[in-house]
Amino acid sequence: MRLLSCLEDKIKYAIGGNHDAGLFGYTDRIIEDYAAYTRKIYKKNYKDFAWLKKTAKVETEYALDGKAILVHAGIRNPYWGDSSNYEPFDDLEHLGFDYLFCGHSHYQFVLIQDKGRFVHNEPIIISNQRAIINPGSVGQPRNRSTKANYSILEDDVVTFRRVTYDIYGAIEAIKKAGYDDWQGQRLTMGR
Repeated sequence: MRLLSCLEDKIKYAIGGNHDAGLFGYTDRIIEDYAAYTRKIYKKNYKDFAWLKKTAKVETEYALDGKAILVHAGIRNPYWGDSSNYEPFDDLEHLGFDYLFCGHSHYQFVLIQDKGRFVHNEPIIISNQRAIINPGSVGQPRNRSTKANYSILEDDVVTFRRVTYDIYGAIEAIKKAGYDDWQGQRLTMGR
């Protein structure tokens, strides 16, 4: 809760993801158990969730002076779409954007039109080309990394970052919430 109360003043752009949307009604069977648990917490602390509720309804943000579009998953389906292949480049060109930022896969990558996918520790220059950027996942990385993943975009250069966090504290919190061991243990494997 403390994190949520800090975010509103610190983040310039925020979009809702499938779990955020599930908290407030848009869900499917895959995340329903998680959404139901989070709704219980929400009912007890609804004032702490005001910013998240507002953000969960935001499917798309436009950023970087119109150069970028931000969605959780894909342009055509912001909550559940797939932006890990070349099809979104047609949408980017049609809509007039250079960059698509998405995160649904929890897998950190940059995909540059006609050049392929890049996942590594060196900065990646994306200027003057269309690119799909997944900054990674702070809470549930799925790229076999046990570190929290995020990315920095500065002057058309994407830099991947990975930092350690208290995985075992997160596992204990997952157990305490009543989820099965696999939900926590997968954090130790980065998936």
